[in-house]
Amino acid sequence: MKNLLILLFILSQIFCFGQSDYVVVEGEKLNKYERKVVNPVQYNSLKNTTAVKLYSNHIINLIGKWDHFNDTKFGEEHLVSHCPILVDENNVILEFAIFDQSFHNDLTGSYSFRHYQKQYLTRYAPKNSVLISSQIDEAKKIYVYKLKSPSKFNQNNIYTSYHLIGKKNNKVYRMVIYNIDETNFENFDTFLINTFNNN
Repeated sequence: MKNLLILLFILSQIFCFGQSDYVVVEGEKLNKYERKVVNPVQYNSLKNTTAVKLYSNHIINLIGKWDHFNDTKFGEEHLVSHCPILVDENNVILEFAIFDQSFHNDLTGSYSFRHYQKQYLTRYAPKNSVLISSQIDEAKKIYVYKLKSPSKFNQNNIYTSYHLIGKKNNKVYRMVIYNIDETNFENFDTFLINTFNNN
C-alpha cells in the first residue's frame, strides 16, 4: 500500500492535468511585427458566436466569445503570418487567416496549395516540431495536424498546437490553436474543421 501511494505521488508530480502546456510570455516589444488592432466585430450572446473581421476583409464566425489577443503586452508564437490573433474566455489562442491563392503563393513561395500542403510539416510548421496525429480529407482539401513544438520564447517549453490548412473557393485557410487545456474543451481538431466548414 505504501508503494502504491509513493507511485501515485510521483505520477502526480510528473503529469499535470487540467491545464495548458503553453506558457504565455509577458514583456516589452516581444513582437517585431506591427499590426493594426483587429477587434471582434460582434459577439452574439444568444448564439454564443463571435464575428471577426480579418485583414483580408473576410468576416469569420467563431463559436464562443473571442477577443483580440494583447500582442503588445504578451508574446505570441506567430504561427500564421498576416493574421489577427484571438483569445477566448479560457485563454485559448487562435491565429486565423484566409488568403487568396495567388497572394498565399507569393507569401509562402509555393507554386500551388498542394505544394504548400506537402511541405507544411518540414518547411512551414514550427521548427523541431513532432507530429502527434493528423487528419486528412483529400476530397475537401482539409489537413489537420496536432504538433508538439518548442516555444520560440523558451526552447524547453514544449507545447501542443493544432494546425489546419485547407482550400475552398480559391482561398487558402490557415488556422492554429494553442494554449489549450485538452481536458476542458471539445476536440480542437473538430473545432477547427467546423470553423473551416462554416466559413
